Amino acid sequence: MPVWFEVGVPQSFAWSLLAPYIKGCGPETPRLPWQNFPPLFIQNNPNGTDPRYGPAITHNRPPLSEAGREVHFLYEGPGHAVGPNGSYITNTTAGAPKFAAWFNQLNVTYTPLYDIGDNNTAKAVQPSGDLFSPLNPIVNGTVFVALTDTDLYVTPANVSLVLPHVVALALYQAG
Repeated sequence: MPVWFEVGVPQSFAWSLLAPYIKGCGPETPRLPWQNFPPLFIQNNPNGTDPRYGPAITHNRPPLSEAGREVHFLYEGPGHAVGPNGSYITNTTAGAPKFAAWFNQLNVTYTPLYDIGDNNTAKAVQPSGDLFSPLNPIVNGTVFVALTDTDLYVTPANVSLVLPHVVALALYQAG
């Protein structure tokens, strides 16, 4: 499904997702100031590589996920080396996770976590809602999802205010 707006997220989100794949940089490369959040793993992330469907431009196919779908999370604690030469350490200033924050288009939508386990697991429900029309759900396409310790109202203009509340971060394939 197309989206009306591309999501804007803090630079720490992009760096947290990229850093584990960067193995080295030149010695003159300055140290980057962005925070590295612990990774969040979506145990039942939808898979768009269904062999029953060819290229999407030529075939209609059912959505990969829909509102109300139960999503299973597994997250790492802080303190793992990532980035060039393992020189950055994942960290968080947040408390215990209580919400899943879904970042997509112009929205940050929170859903409460449940079945929060001592082994860093939790579940949430994919949120419902539309942007401009029922054909464009608020969770659509590739979505940033973070576990947070609070349901903090943010807008595209102040989304970085969520950073102190992020426990772990991932991408979710919706739509």
